[in-house]
Amino acid sequence: MMAIKPHGRSSIFLGSDGLWHGYVTMGVKEDGTLDRRHRKAKTETEVTAKVRKLETQRDAGLIDKPGRVPTVAE
Repeated sequence: MMAIKPHGRSSIFLGSDGLWHGYVTMGVKEDGTLDRRHRKAKTETEVTAKVRKLETQRDAGLIDKPGRVPTVAE
């Protein structure tokens, strides 16, 4: 049985694809939905480091706007 974490907490888990996935709540988007960032890696250690980096950026207020960066063609 999985324990439910409080809102705003990061989560790390092993996916059915064999990769480790991490989700970090960065804040709230302009439309009112949560800004959840996703990172994945082959090992739990790697994804934990990526999640901690995002958490550090969030806590320092150094986060980018949600969404992907436009390509050169766009």
